[in-house]
Amino acid sequence: MTIYLKESNFDQSKFYQTPKTMFIDDRIMNDKRGEHNAVLLYMGIMDKVELSKSKYKREKDASFMDLKGKFFCTFPCNTARKELRIKRGKYYQHKALLREAGLIHYEEQKMKQEGEASRIYITSWADWVKQNGLYSDGKWIVQPSSKAFYNPKHIVTVQPTFEEINEVDQEPTEENLKEYESIMSEAKSLGVKFHKFKRIDELNTIVEKHLGVGKRFINSTVEDLSVLRLCYEEMKRNFHYETEMSDF
Repeated sequence: MTIYLKESNFDQSKFYQTPKTMFIDDRIMNDKRGEHNAVLLYMGIMDKVELSKSKYKREKDASFMDLKGKFFCTFPCNTARKELRIKRGKYYQHKALLREAGLIHYEEQKMKQEGEASRIYITSWADWVKQNGLYSDGKWIVQPSSKAFYNPKHIVTVQPTFEEINEVDQEPTEENLKEYESIMSEAKSLGVKFHKFKRIDELNTIVEKHLGVGKRFINSTVEDLSVLRLCYEEMKRNFHYETEMSDF
């Protein structure tokens, strides 16, 4: 099937809008799952979400608006391949990084269904930088406003000085709470798999690597969200399917 971009009457003045500083943040560009195509995928998803908003404003089409009034899109692997020329393997790597960083949010389908794709929500780059800062060439260009900033320690070698930030305690957003609850539930399910196959030492090593020696995943709070993302992603790389909940 011919995609809309190949239609002869397609408006050639249309273009993707790119957040310029996304190309200089080390956490995006220096991660092997990131680089330029991760930015490209983010742009593609942002474009679809903006289209969802525009359809609602223009036609009152709420197909891509949830019950809470939040807009989302679908952007499966096939779309990324056809519209952005991003290959399957790279697509899943880029998507995992964007989710881990908190730039996109989605829940994996418990049962993969033909013709259905996960809803993807997006955080604007400006809002993301406000919370997570801008880190380039090993320096903080913009300091993060939250201690729960995206902090992959193999890339971020200089930690921000929070005493200089004058951080004001803020209530976590509804979006952060929803993501926190989702990660906690899914990570606990993965914990069962480690227990079942007698790999509790491996589980503890992963948790302590991200949360600290003697820390437990279930005792984490929403303030630890950025660290929980990293921990959960490392767990998920070992096991990729849902199991029953376990207390670890």
